[in-house]
Amino acid sequence: STGRWAGSVRRGGLCPASITFVISVLAVDAVSVRLADSVFCQAGTTPVPAVLPAGGVFSSSAGLVFDPATGVVDLSRSAIGQYVLRYTSAGPCSAASDVRLRIVPRQPAAVAYADSLFCPQGTSILPTVQPRGGGIFTGSMGLLVDESTGVIDLAASAPGPHTVTFTSNNRCFDPATARLTIGVPLLPAFPNIITPNADGLNETFGLPEPLPTVTAYELLIFNRWGTRVYRTAAPTAPWAPSNAAAGTYHYLMRFTDCAGRAQQFKGWLEVVR
Repeated sequence: STGRWAGSVRRGGLCPASITFVISVLAVDAVSVRLADSVFCQAGTTPVPAVLPAGGVFSSSAGLVFDPATGVVDLSRSAIGQYVLRYTSAGPCSAASDVRLRIVPRQPAAVAYADSLFCPQGTSILPTVQPRGGGIFTGSMGLLVDESTGVIDLAASAPGPHTVTFTSNNRCFDPATARLTIGVPLLPAFPNIITPNADGLNETFGLPEPLPTVTAYELLIFNRWGTRVYRTAAPTAPWAPSNAAAGTYHYLMRFTDCAGRAQQFKGWLEVVR
């Protein structure tokens, strides 16, 4: 057992003598080492391990890059794999304790919405993400996104292209980005008089500004006798009747809006010179 023990050695004979001595039996160090986690990504460094008693040294196998004095592991320079990090105390009755850790590669996260084109009304549905377990969503300027769910307030967000970034709570996943577009709404209000007189006012007939987000667009213009005088499939090409006679014309406009719905508008307009 531990403690201090005294003893003596005596010699008899013609010249007797004695020697007294003390023996101290010390306890083996009670050593412990603990890391905050057992699985780490291959990036950055580990926290400083908690050890008892202080002042010892660390050792491990090849592939693990670490500070022998502090036990901090350089994860970015270490090889992927499983390791045993050993802490050995520095006392005269030293002992050792082990802690196991695993280094895994970083992976890309994923985030996706049900569509990439939205109308500016209501809210989006929940996006799908990988990995599960939560994270933080952030949007580009003008995009109102719930940071915990990823649901987008489409009605309050600015039209145009946007990005949503998902940062997972799992440190081993890199952030992921989804790209989407909020379309410009169509305000179906068309003039019934155009005056192509080069004054810059009411010169053309077509989609109103700002241009809405549409596909499968077609604009047809007919004169009073039903003869087609203009056709275009380009939303950016309104009818400019520079050579058309004054009088009544009829239009037919068809397209698919930003919600995928087929829309059709028809009516008449007067060209006044």
